[in-house]
Amino acid sequence: DATADSDANTSEGIFVFDTLKTPTVAVGDVVRVSGVVEEAFGQTQLNKLEGLTVCSTTTLPTAATITLPLTDRTALEAFEGMLVSTNQQLVVTDNYNLGRYNELVLATERLYIPTQIAKPGDESKAVMAKNALNRIVLDDGKNAQNIDNPYPAPGLTADNTLRVGDSVAPLTAVLGYGFSQYRLHPTTAVNFTQQNLRTTAPVFTKPIVTGK
Repeated sequence: DATADSDANTSEGIFVFDTLKTPTVAVGDVVRVSGVVEEAFGQTQLNKLEGLTVCSTTTLPTAATITLPLTDRTALEAFEGMLVSTNQQLVVTDNYNLGRYNELVLATERLYIPTQIAKPGDESKAVMAKNALNRIVLDDGKNAQNIDNPYPAPGLTADNTLRVGDSVAPLTAVLGYGFSQYRLHPTTAVNFTQQNLRTTAPVFTKPIVTGK
């Protein structure tokens, strides 16, 4: 914390891309390394490493707090690569990529397709813009596909489902960027609460008919 600069617009962390994995490093290690700063798919990283040396160990910096909705999509740029925490309960609003990539989209509330709740045109575009400020991806940080135990722990099953509308407790994560989206790579357990249980049978509502 003492080495953070005074510019709130710049990140205090950077992703280090290391294919050699030598020497082995652990959370809390202080390292010295040289490399090339570059952008990889929109994420700033240190690549082509030389002389990576473990010098000592220390406590982790205080996690920066991020809050949804954002005032601007570029607001998270200042936290890219940093340890962050969410200070609010979030909601699963998209689980399309859960089974394949073990990732979810979180928001403060369920986000609907704009034209489902607004007229096509300016009204739906306004909803789209609002939704864009109120979403972030929860990502396990791995490139593996179709893993055996996706969210929620201890693994997604027919009896342990994860549905849109379920809530997520505040968590601590590293903020990354990839595939045009900011991503939370959790460093603590992700705790879900079922809020949208599947009914045992379809629920039918009798239509209201007026006139003949």
